[in-house]
Amino acid sequence: MLIHWFRRDLRLHDNTALLAAADASGGAVIPVFIFDDTILGGRFASPVRTQFLLDSLTALDGELRSLGLHLVLRRG
Repeated sequence: MLIHWFRRDLRLHDNTALLAAADASGGAVIPVFIFDDTILGGRFASPVRTQFLLDSLTALDGELRSLGLHLVLRRG
């Protein structure tokens, strides 16, 4: 089982790192996204940007669930 850490590339299509993790683990992948303080409170943070990120993560989780996975969200 491998962890795939989503950072900026929040897509499944053509995600080479995710495909490599799935191949290496026989499909046993834990997809993770970690909110850090620079995302939530850095100089480029804004309510609009945060909402866009949340919407993108919701869409990503929906795509992952269609594959039998779910996105793990953490802050740190």
